[in-house]
Parts: sequence; C-alpha cells; structure tokens
Amino acid sequence: MSSERILVVDDHRDSLELLKIQLTFLGWEVVPANSGREALEIVRMDRPNLVVLDMLMPEIDGFQVARLLKSDPDWRRIPILAATALAMPGDRERCLAAGCDDYLSKPFTHRELKEHLTRLLARSKLSAVSDQQAGLSNEEQEKTTLSSQLAES
Repeated sequence: MSSERILVVDDHRDSLELLKIQLTFLGWEVVPANSGREALEIVRMDRPNLVVLDMLMPEIDGFQVARLLKSDPDWRRIPILAATALAMPGDRERCLAAGCDDYLSKPFTHRELKEHLTRLLARSKLSAVSDQQAGLSNEEQEKTTLSSQLAES
C-alpha cells in the first residue's frame, strides 16, 4: 500500500465519499475534509502529500484555500488538484492562477483521476529530490569556500 496521504476537500458528502472510495481503492490513504476551514486545520496538524480540492464551497472556498496554501513557505510545495464542477471557458485558468497545480472538471472517470494524481505525486517527488540535490550542492560549495578561506589564513 502507498504511503501517500491525500487530503480530499468537498462540502458535498456524496462527492467526498465517492472520492474517498476511489482513492482508497487505488491504494492511497485518504483524509477527508468537509470544508476549506477543516482542510486548513488538517494541513496544519498533519501535512498531506497532495490535496484534491473542490473549488465551490461556502465560507472558505477552494480558491482561498489554494491561495493560503501556496502563500505559506511550509505548504507551498503540496500539490493541489482542483476537482470541480467549474467547466466554463476560463475556469481552468482561474483555478491554476489561484495556486492549483492541476485541474479536473466533474464528472471525471476513475482513470482520469488516477492519471492526474499519479502525475502530480511523481512531479512532487521529483521536485523534492531536486531540492535535496540543490541543498547538497550548496553545502558542498560552502565547504569548498570555507576550505579555501582556511587555506588562505
């Protein structure tokens, strides 16, 4: 079973339950949230590997959740899939502009959902490895600089 935790946020109980069943079947651990506020609390307590986000919710909508997550340095790397009924021209662009990393309009197939999530998780892992390598390169550069400075002293 996969170790990835996916936060699923939807204010419609049936949609939330269907997504939970689909993702559990695919082998992911699912953390459900019924609202944007609950989603933000969950992210603060236990950072998920990915967020599947309904954009149309009362109080704090998906656009606000995406903006808040992407504006925080601790959370900005969490990939967000907008899973939404918004399917008019320009809606995809609005979701991406708010900070979502990908967009899927409802209704979607089981296969489409799996493809989008697999791609986002793979991209996230690749980004983490790149960041790690960049950190190592910076550390090596600092060591070289310090060694040069010590040799000159």
